[in-house]
Amino acid sequence: MQKEEFIMYYPKNKTEKVSELMTGWRRDLHMIPEVGFDVKKTCGYLRSVLNGMDCSMIPAAKNGLCAFFDFGRTSTVAYRSDMDALPITEISGVPYASRHPGFMHACGHDGHMAALLGLAYVLDALGDAPSNVLLIFQPAEETTGGAKIICDSGILKKYQVDRVFGIHIWPGFEAGQPAACPGSMMAGSCEVTAISRGESSHCAGTGENKDAIRAICDFLTRSYLLPGLKVSSPPAEEDCLLKFGKIYGGSVRNAIAGHAALEGTLRCLDEHNIEKMISELRALAGPCGEKYGCTIEISRSQGYLPVYNDPALYADISSVLGEYGLVSCSPVMLTEDFSFYQREAPGIFFFLGTGENKALHSNRFDFDENILTDALEIYLRIL
Repeated sequence: MQKEEFIMYYPKNKTEKVSELMTGWRRDLHMIPEVGFDVKKTCGYLRSVLNGMDCSMIPAAKNGLCAFFDFGRTSTVAYRSDMDALPITEISGVPYASRHPGFMHACGHDGHMAALLGLAYVLDALGDAPSNVLLIFQPAEETTGGAKIICDSGILKKYQVDRVFGIHIWPGFEAGQPAACPGSMMAGSCEVTAISRGESSHCAGTGENKDAIRAICDFLTRSYLLPGLKVSSPPAEEDCLLKFGKIYGGSVRNAIAGHAALEGTLRCLDEHNIEKMISELRALAGPCGEKYGCTIEISRSQGYLPVYNDPALYADISSVLGEYGLVSCSPVMLTEDFSFYQREAPGIFFFLGTGENKALHSNRFDFDENILTDALEIYLRIL
């Protein structure tokens, strides 16, 4: 199979190339960015493209959408695309720039959707495949984990999904280059909050000071010295990363603070290390608070599990994509809620190179749209 084989495919006697259609869909979607679960216009656009194709459309996760292609097989392969954009004002200057002020597809999700629509288009034209296919268009990847809601709905079990795949556009690799690794590829994470409670009093007072700010600062310093925290380059399976990005407390400058807090993130490539580190932080909090007559309480969010590429499935996919140029990449400490799908069925998550160094989440982010045909080719080879 040559790399260009599907790029020049003309389904159902239509004259447009699939690549041209995907570019058009991507640009249309780029102009209507929406965030979180509030992706009604985006969902409506996806429905308009899928309407008339031989698939069942199933609502999912509020304003998400699934498309099921039933080819009469006993098993189903699932492909997932995220739908949501970011609260970023675009300054790229491209003619298809965001028409929703203050919002932008700065993470490539418009491209992810366009590639899945291209796959739907080809599947509809072929009318057959070795497996049934479930296309998942998921909201709220950037915010509250729309993947978990879709998985909890039971849709993967209902349609007998036994493999699940996802692609994310990624700067730093050659344009169209797929990259992945077996095992943990992206970190699991949770949000960590430390709240210090003391007793407010005037700074010039002679009484006992129960300084919540001093307690929380001592905790911050000591937490970064915990032996379980380290990040090598590239990160190893046992690595954990803890960073606090927000600190606040007190009410006025001339009074001892009775309340202070830290907000941060904990990331680990091994999900068991997350619980271990939370336990160590709670053990540290007690002595740090007591030293200043305060209490320190640690809480955490549910967070995401690590993205874990099934090693056996990865070996199979490597043999399929080897000649296409699949490269092995190092794990990263970024997170992705694709991990929830991998707890329902063996799955592989790929990075797809943009050939550029425009950073994800940049207000100038854009990419070479030719890589959409590479995404489609990868999907079809897997199928």
